[in-house]
Amino acid sequence: MMAIRISLQQQQRVVRDIPEAATLSPTEEEFRDFCAYIKRIAPEYAKEGIVKIVLPEKWKPNFNLEITKEFETFKQALHHLQEGAAFGTGGMYDQSSYKKYAEDHRSEWLASHPDVTRQLEEAQARGEEASVASTLEDEYWRIVERASEEEVLVDYANNLDTKKFGTPFKCSSTNRPWDLSSLGHHPLNIQKRVGTRIAGVTSPWLYFGALFTTFCWHIEDHFLYSANYLHKGADKTW
Repeated sequence: MMAIRISLQQQQRVVRDIPEAATLSPTEEEFRDFCAYIKRIAPEYAKEGIVKIVLPEKWKPNFNLEITKEFETFKQALHHLQEGAAFGTGGMYDQSSYKKYAEDHRSEWLASHPDVTRQLEEAQARGEEASVASTLEDEYWRIVERASEEEVLVDYANNLDTKKFGTPFKCSSTNRPWDLSSLGHHPLNIQKRVGTRIAGVTSPWLYFGALFTTFCWHIEDHFLYSANYLHKGADKTW
């Protein structure tokens, strides 16, 4: 086990020129049917592995999710991720308190890294949002790969069942064609044949993340399409 850990720690990330994912903007007509749209774009983009879909400008979901129930989090140690160690126990939060935690966590980390803060401010002043994301991603990998340089702990809420915690889509099903809660029932979706509810597969999970929180790849992500909807907050880097 120790040999495996040392080997993992010594691995170096191979830097490659990875192109940006394609960004697609479906029309309102195309947007009305999720599965039909995915079926149409698959021949061209399936080989890419991922696409970013920007929703029609007129589509404004009635986002009114307010989670007053507390949820538990896991404490991720970024500097130990390469060891494959289990996550520790994090704090208990509701939606409001986690938002404050995430804001404080980001502010505290940036305050302790003035050089990074300066780079981000300069990139933002130039309107280079891609540079902002790239700078933070470089810092993420530095922490992960050079564990001896810095210890970073962050609380992360994952796998929250929307049956318990709810969904932000409160309008009728006809007005929410891309509501992840409805996709499992689409006539073209093979998951409809499963016949039972499987949280995270036939019904969505809800996540709360902060700066440097890390999503773990699941086995089903290798065999099925994975649809992620960014509700609020900062961009997510894949």
